[in-house]
Amino acid sequence: MIDQLRAFRAHKQGLLSPLTGTPEEILTQIGWCRTVGATSPYLALMARAGLTRPTIDQALADCTIHELPSARGCAYLLPKSDFALGLACAEDPSAPITPSSPERKLGITGVEIEALMEAVLIALEPGPRDPQQLRDELGDKVRRFGDEGKKRGITTDLPGALGRLQNKGKIRRIPVNGRIDVERYAYTLWPDNPLQSFTLSREETFAQLARRYESWLGPITLAEFQWFSGLSARAAKAAFALTGIIDQGSDLWAHPETWAELQAFQAPAEKPIHLLGSIDPYFLYTKNLRVSIRPEHQDRWQKLPSALTAQDSLADLATHAIIEGGDLVGLWHYDPESKEVLFTHWASEPTGVRKAVDAMQAAIEMDLGDVRIYSLDSTKSRQAVLQALREQMKSQ
Repeated sequence: MIDQLRAFRAHKQGLLSPLTGTPEEILTQIGWCRTVGATSPYLALMARAGLTRPTIDQALADCTIHELPSARGCAYLLPKSDFALGLACAEDPSAPITPSSPERKLGITGVEIEALMEAVLIALEPGPRDPQQLRDELGDKVRRFGDEGKKRGITTDLPGALGRLQNKGKIRRIPVNGRIDVERYAYTLWPDNPLQSFTLSREETFAQLARRYESWLGPITLAEFQWFSGLSARAAKAAFALTGIIDQGSDLWAHPETWAELQAFQAPAEKPIHLLGSIDPYFLYTKNLRVSIRPEHQDRWQKLPSALTAQDSLADLATHAIIEGGDLVGLWHYDPESKEVLFTHWASEPTGVRKAVDAMQAAIEMDLGDVRIYSLDSTKSRQAVLQALREQMKSQ
C-alpha cells in the first residue's frame, strides 16, 4: 500500500506528468505553498507546469494568487478561489479584537488596538505604505515599548494592528520588489475584501479545509491533517465527518471517491525527476518523509551527514530535494559564491538527475538568482549543507 500511496500522492501533486494552467489554476490543484521568504513556491510551480518567475510574479501583481495568513496562522501562497478560506482558517472572521498575552502584559487594550487599526486604514487611503512610512505618518498614535517590549517581542503596537487588519481581509501586503521570496512589504487597502461574503461556521470552514487537503494528496492520516490544520484529533475527525472523509483502514482517511481513485490508479512506468524546494507541498503538507523514502533507500538516507538530514529527522528536510516519480532520491542546494548547484543522489537514472540539475542551474542564473530555504538563508548560513554536499559529490 505504501508504494501505491506514494505514487498516488505524486500524481495528485502533479509530479508524474506536467500540468498546464495559470499559477492560480496550478495552486488550486496542488494546494497552498508555504512562503516564509523561501524560493520553494517558485520551484513548485516551475516543476509542475514549467512556469517562469515573471509569469508567477505577474499573477501575484494581478492578485490572482496571494500570500496570506492561513492554516495555523502561517503564511501560504493561495489561489484567489481560496483567499477567504485561508483567512478564515487563520482567524475566526467574527472574533472580537482582544489583546494577546504579551500585549496585555504591556498594557495594550482592545480599544487601543481598534483605534490604531482605524488610524492605519485612514493612513493607507492615499496609497500603499511600508511600516516605516506608517510609523512616521501615525506619529504618537503608535506606542513604542522600549526594552520592556523587546523582552516580549513587541517593540511597537503597529505590527499587531497590521496583522489583524490583514487577517480580516481589510488590507493586504505587497512585496517591495514584487517577488514571493522576500519578507519586506508595503501595505495597501483591500476594497475587494475576500471575507465580505464569507458565511461558513468554524466547523464548516475546517471541513472545507479537510476536503481541500485530501484533494491535494489523496488518502491522509489523521496526524497529517492535524499538523496541517492545527486541530485536535476530535476536531479533525469532526471536519472529516462533515465532508464525507471516512476511515479506510490502516489510519488512512479518504472520501469514497478518492479511495476508489487510489485503488484504480496505475503509476506510469516513467518516473520524472524534479528538483523541489525543501518546503514543497509534497513534503510539507505531511511532515512525514517515511512515505517518500523507499525501504531500499533507507540505508542510504541514514548514512548521509547530519547536516543534510536535519539530525536524521523524518519530518523536515534540511535542504532542497530531488525526487524520481514520488521517491525522494537526493538532496541539493545552490552555492551563490561558485554559482553552482551542489547535489547528491541515489536515483536509478543518473543522466536524468544531471539533466534536471543543469536545467535548475540555468533557471537560477536566468530567473531566480538564488534558492533560499527561508528569507535569511544565505551563503554563510548554508555552509554546513554546502560542505556536506561537496563531500558527497567527491565520493559519488
